[in-house]
Amino acid sequence: MRVLLFAPSVLLALALGAVARAQSPAPTAAAHVGIYEGAIGGAPVVVELGGAKGVYFYTRVAENLDLAIRAEGARLNVEESAPRPDGRPGQRTGAWTLTLSGDRLDGVWRDPATGRTASVALRRVAAPSRPCCRDDYVSPEATPYEHRRVLALARFTPEAEAPASGPVAYRLVRDAPTGIAVPRLTRHPDPTRIAPANAALDRAHWRFIAQARQCDRFRAQSAAAGGRVVTKVDQPWREPVVTYLSPTLLSFTAAAMYECGGAHPTHAIEAASVDLARGLEMRALHSIHDTPPGAFGGYLDLSTPALRDAFDRLWIERLRAATRGHRAKVGEADDVCGGDILDDGFLDRRSSGASSYLLYFTAGGLAVHAMGWPFAAAVCYMGYEPNPVVIPYADLRPLATPAHPYADIR
Repeated sequence: MRVLLFAPSVLLALALGAVARAQSPAPTAAAHVGIYEGAIGGAPVVVELGGAKGVYFYTRVAENLDLAIRAEGARLNVEESAPRPDGRPGQRTGAWTLTLSGDRLDGVWRDPATGRTASVALRRVAAPSRPCCRDDYVSPEATPYEHRRVLALARFTPEAEAPASGPVAYRLVRDAPTGIAVPRLTRHPDPTRIAPANAALDRAHWRFIAQARQCDRFRAQSAAAGGRVVTKVDQPWREPVVTYLSPTLLSFTAAAMYECGGAHPTHAIEAASVDLARGLEMRALHSIHDTPPGAFGGYLDLSTPALRDAFDRLWIERLRAATRGHRAKVGEADDVCGGDILDDGFLDRRSSGASSYLLYFTAGGLAVHAMGWPFAAAVCYMGYEPNPVVIPYADLRPLATPAHPYADIR
């Protein structure tokens, strides 16, 4: 079965796509641009207005509706429509007539089919979302609209503390509607590090929820368009596996399979690593030959193309060696992924940007999890024995930053 795969950054881009549509102001930002909270006919809403486009949701359902804005001085005429799965303009669902006064927008919403009206009362509460990029996270600062949308339906419940023999302990916190659980620190030798670390874990949790709920929206849109309807994911969010825990680092992985309303399910595997000293989540997903400066929280020095190529050669060759060993054990006919890994044109290509990998810490070394199989079987990165490959920390010393802050992995 051909499976549609999305890397975590792609799913995040989908989750923030509605926000991006709202970020289309005129060359000179209009006076109405921003995030608003308020009510339509007494029903609470959150609205993001760009110059000519916008988006909003009712907090009871947290599903986006698109807005087209025409401003004439302080007067705004807004056309509301339901988004379509194919991105084309959807059915017109409302018309707004608003007047801007300072940070307030007041007016009337009208149903185009029945003529029914409702009062609109909005108050600006934040600047518009920043343009998102592939490693942006859902946060109140960068993406205030999406942050509010995630929290509208989230119900977080802390669970029992996980057994721990060392000085650092954690518990899972679960979002009841999605079932997604992410660790939070409960004990650390320096108690002042707990809150900043948990704030970073909060942002990871919000991001994962946004990804899952984006698939909920696609399912609803697909059903409305006559497509396939699946009410639950085939494989719910798997319990996170903490792969590394120390006073300086926490790493964990998790995976899920979502029905996004298309012809094939969407598989997602996640990894998150948090620098507990700085309360910093390290960027886990990287494109081959395109690792950013300050790689992985300052652990690796990949500041030049030569260093990046040396790292790529190291992990790719180890992955290929593991793949050759796997083929020798199971036979070429039963190895559905090895051909891709051993083909120079797959992991070595530099132009398409399709191949990528996740990084996370483990007790045995740095895990490099190959991603980016376009339209390939999910087994290639979810359950394929050679993937991920774990590189012992000693073998990474030539590429490690001499003064990196993670003393326990030297």
